[in-house]
Amino acid sequence: MFKSLIVLDVTIDHTGRLTHVAVQRSNGYKDLEKVALNSVRQAGPFAPPSRSFQRRDGPVNFLETLMFRHARLFLFRTLPVQQR
Repeated sequence: MFKSLIVLDVTIDHTGRLTHVAVQRSNGYKDLEKVALNSVRQAGPFAPPSRSFQRRDGPVNFLETLMFRHARLFLFRTLPVQQR
């Protein structure tokens, strides 16, 4: 059973640099929201995104879902959104 599910809105540029991360959905555990945000911030820089997800050399936006079992243990579940 999961304690919390947090969905982050993440944007990286064409080089893989994180340009935006924010909580899109949460069940209110502010401490776990901080863990989720910091985990994504500390994971960068990322590999440059595939051209199929880019609009020219523009940013790529995707939702990152983190499922917490308890205070510090979580699973990632990436949901990429293809750019139009």
